[in-house]
Amino acid sequence: MISREVGVASTVCLATAVLILVWRISRRGKKQKPKPVEKVEEEYDYVIVGAGSSGAVLATRLSEDPDCTVLLLEAGGEETEYPLTAIPLTSLPLWRTGCDWAYYTEHQDGTGWAHRKHKKHFWPRGKVLGGSSMLNLMQYVRGSRYDYDDWAANGCTGWGYKDVLPYFLKSEGVQIKELKNSKYHNTDGPLAVCSEGNGKLAKLTKLFVEAGKELGFDEVDYNGENQIGFSASQVTIRDGVRASTAKEFLRPAMHRKNLHVAVRAHVTKVVIESNIATGVTFIKNNNKQLVKARKEVIVSSGAINSPQLLLLSGIGPKKHLDSLGIPVVADLPVGENLDDHMHSLVKTTCNTKDSVTEPKTKSLWTLLKYVLFKKGHLSSSALVGSAFMKSSICTTKYPDIQIHMFGLHPRASNTLHSLEKATEMFGTEWKDGVCILPIILHQKGRGRITLKSTDAFDHPNIDPNYLSHPDDMKIFIEATKIAMSLLDTKAFKKVGANKEGMNVAIFKDYEFLSDDYYESLIRNFACTVYHPTSTCRMGANSDTNCVVDPELKVKGVSNLRVVDASIMPQVISGNTNAPCIMIAEKAADLIRGIDSVAVLRQRVRDIK
Repeated sequence: MISREVGVASTVCLATAVLILVWRISRRGKKQKPKPVEKVEEEYDYVIVGAGSSGAVLATRLSEDPDCTVLLLEAGGEETEYPLTAIPLTSLPLWRTGCDWAYYTEHQDGTGWAHRKHKKHFWPRGKVLGGSSMLNLMQYVRGSRYDYDDWAANGCTGWGYKDVLPYFLKSEGVQIKELKNSKYHNTDGPLAVCSEGNGKLAKLTKLFVEAGKELGFDEVDYNGENQIGFSASQVTIRDGVRASTAKEFLRPAMHRKNLHVAVRAHVTKVVIESNIATGVTFIKNNNKQLVKARKEVIVSSGAINSPQLLLLSGIGPKKHLDSLGIPVVADLPVGENLDDHMHSLVKTTCNTKDSVTEPKTKSLWTLLKYVLFKKGHLSSSALVGSAFMKSSICTTKYPDIQIHMFGLHPRASNTLHSLEKATEMFGTEWKDGVCILPIILHQKGRGRITLKSTDAFDHPNIDPNYLSHPDDMKIFIEATKIAMSLLDTKAFKKVGANKEGMNVAIFKDYEFLSDDYYESLIRNFACTVYHPTSTCRMGANSDTNCVVDPELKVKGVSNLRVVDASIMPQVISGNTNAPCIMIAEKAADLIRGIDSVAVLRQRVRDIK
């Protein structure tokens, strides 16, 4: 989001040390978790590349079959090496550490003007067991039912809403009392889902929902019957601890003898013989190794690393591969169709004391409250509410605008922006307040991932091509106006919110609150919401603009699938972590040739 060091920031050295010390003490005497393997065998039935939000789930589900062997290769280390990953509020200080790929995009002429690296956007991605589910803000959002019906209508047979809903339910263990009896939710899955409306920041959640009602929106369960409206955030947190795919899925399965997990194993190439994937090469302990797959190689490395690996393996646009001297195995649009979400910002100070500030999170009481009871600010994502709506030019059944509310008002040094412009916008001291984040959900422009070189350790070129279509800016301006209008509601006025904090010198050349003002705000301060997708997009076999078919098999190459966010035909209407888990759940059934959700499908058969 807008800050990489919100809450317990990098300056909180003493507090961090105390938390780590307490964590280590708490581990003494407890049963040791299963460890990754140091020695990889020569051959497995399935070799999975990437232990992130999808890969960790997929390895867990495939290894439920005791008659098959599974190897999961992860370029990063164990999540237990980074104790702060367990604490919900301390996710952002982990950016640019050893568990983050720490990508930057190529220059974007139309955005990022106020960023620290001018016109370049910072893209953190998880490089650790659990992947980006260890770094994200834990939002549990499935998207619109119409996203998936659109997928099915455009050739992705078996991916309509009624097809995928049982797989969402399979993974979910909802903790929200009001939703436990909903046919749209499930209490039996491994992934904990709770509400930000019941914790330390509950008053801010109520404020957000009440303001939405004043604007004419209903309070909804956005993962239920109707997505349009305002709601408390649903988050993947269990008893005050981050519910990552490593913790909820992979760790409980790592005792299985047929599942091997190898960390710091950087895969460099998929080995393809006569258009059949037979294994992968990887570097571990500075040694190049080869492991064979008897049945399949499955790439689950995310929307950046998956296309990079396929390109290095000769699968991608012929012109691009020829330019690097890579022999072409399959001429496919790998790396094309890059999709993402962006957010703008509206911030205000408030007279409420309920928001997050760094001094509050550093207090001894806050630390003790978390260590002893897993309560307080540290147990929260700080993203207290989410809303969905349609712009005035929306022509789809699914929404094109989302709004998050962050329960904090950062100071300049804790943002991703240049200090000069950030100081004007945010100031140098922590203040009680909130940030409202308007998000454009479906940009018409598309970007691409390309190789910088044939070195697998070189970061690829990332060009999201932000706001390249004029309609994107129109919708973004409208979304930001809606966010600004929240400050005029009675709910926000009661806590002293005001618009004047947005009238800063950066925009002195434009009339305050004019369209030109909003456009300048967006071009200077808009950021990614960290939801890259669609670089190995799924489609019908006849669709020349896709990489994988509806069974997630790579076209033209046998025994090779892609299972992660990169297969989405386009980014869904909301945060992407829950859909990545669903994709893995469904892929496991496709690969095993079973139907593990027959009972759940019957349960939702009457949903229209």
